[in-house]
Amino acid sequence: MPIKETKSNNWGGGINNRAHATRIPEGFARDMLNLYSAGGKMSLRPGTTKVYAGTNVRGLFSVGGRLLCVDGTELKNALTGEVLAAVPAAGAVAGAGMNDQLYLSVGSGRAIYNASAGLLNWGIPLPFNNGSTAGVDPTRTAEHRRRNTRVRRYTLTQVDADGLESGARDGTPLGGTVTLPTPAAGYIICLYATEQDGSLYYLQGEYDTAQTVAMGGTNAGGRQLRTMFMDAPPPADHMAEANGCIVLAAANFVYYTPPMQPHLVDLEGGFVMYPTPVTAMCSGAGGVYLSADKCYKLTGIGTDQIRQETVLEYPAVPGTMRTMPDGFAAWATEYGAAIEAVDRGRVVMTEPTKQNFVPGKSGDGSSGSVEHNGERLFVTNVRSDVDTSPLAAAGYFEAEVIRP
Repeated sequence: MPIKETKSNNWGGGINNRAHATRIPEGFARDMLNLYSAGGKMSLRPGTTKVYAGTNVRGLFSVGGRLLCVDGTELKNALTGEVLAAVPAAGAVAGAGMNDQLYLSVGSGRAIYNASAGLLNWGIPLPFNNGSTAGVDPTRTAEHRRRNTRVRRYTLTQVDADGLESGARDGTPLGGTVTLPTPAAGYIICLYATEQDGSLYYLQGEYDTAQTVAMGGTNAGGRQLRTMFMDAPPPADHMAEANGCIVLAAANFVYYTPPMQPHLVDLEGGFVMYPTPVTAMCSGAGGVYLSADKCYKLTGIGTDQIRQETVLEYPAVPGTMRTMPDGFAAWATEYGAAIEAVDRGRVVMTEPTKQNFVPGKSGDGSSGSVEHNGERLFVTNVRSDVDTSPLAAAGYFEAEVIRP
């Protein structure tokens, strides 16, 4: 039976590649190219304007009204072409904006870009080592030493010119003197010690050169150490900002800095581990979203009530997780778009295209947001690993059979 020609002027539902070609539901189109649906009518997708032409653009970031890019071995202003700094030639590129500053990780290097101050160091290194101790602690008697009681311990940190302090290694039993290592250029060494059999470390002195310090009794009135078992943030594959904290994904681990202390991470408890490497991450209205073997959400970052939940049982397409201008998160999966929304006062994850359009598996993609004709569009592009989605119709044809 021949198929009658039908006409439609409403494709508000967009593309449907799951239904049979002869049974496309009302309001859907089989395919669209460079078109999008707005109010049931077709409009041309907005065009593009080239703002920068690079040779090896490895990352692009917007912060403080500026568009910055990592192109090869240079950090540049993408709108003016001005070279701001040199960066390592190899390694992952990740960044996050906070307080109009860009926190940037490129390969093994870390830096902060500030529009007025330029490029700044990010992270305070630990002292080269914990120095050494010698002699007998004068506060311990021979009986204390025989019973191994009344032990005092010491540790070291480094402080920069702005007063930012590094983390500290586990304490070392104290003798009569401590020989300090040479501080890094521009830093001073801080010496901390406990009281006898104590667990709190108190500042005993600050030193700008390597020297041997004779130890008397502990000054318990000194500043208390707050950075034990902390260190500078590690090189990151992905980064986001949440509640005044920088969140960093490195391989299977996600670290988060303390609130308003982006130069430190807690190596003892300030991280979450996943069964596979994290391949995408972004912040949203409901928390920080990340993709590993599944899509997860972290909430409570910056508090002692951090929680994790699974939002989708399958991962995001790497490169597609984005924070939209309204603060909501969006990304692409092998089943279509995943977008945050508010439902009855709760932030939930929705999949508005899953029932009608599936792009299929993909190992790479990109996404962004476009304001056009009074609408905000989530635009994503995925590079398929296969020719077509296994859930989509492979094609259709017309045939005429003639009997001889």
